[in-house]
Amino acid sequence: MENLGIHSFPAFEPLLERFGDDLACSRDGASVSWSLDGQMASVIPRADGTVGVTFFDRPTLDRGRSTRASATYRPYGGGYALANRGVSRMVEDLLAFFAGVREPRFAFVGIEDRVD
Repeated sequence: MENLGIHSFPAFEPLLERFGDDLACSRDGASVSWSLDGQMASVIPRADGTVGVTFFDRPTLDRGRSTRASATYRPYGGGYALANRGVSRMVEDLLAFFAGVREPRFAFVGIEDRVD
């Protein structure tokens, strides 16, 4: 994964102002992952010109299976357009999620195993 220089993207400055160096951003091909204190947001481009984001809560031990797993969430309204308003809305959602907001702003979609 390639670490990104978040400072070079002005639209993401509110994230840096709020979370500073604790926020990490990396890229693997066309996908981008944002992470903070065990939480993660995975951003994946779609064929229709939008990006989809899946939000992962901090992993916890699934005692039944002895694996680490995270609750996963998606934003209501589908993806984010790659235009000013769409990117601003995505940044607002990243800020909210990393600050601890979950339902009702985001839809719970399941549990996913996490390998860190």
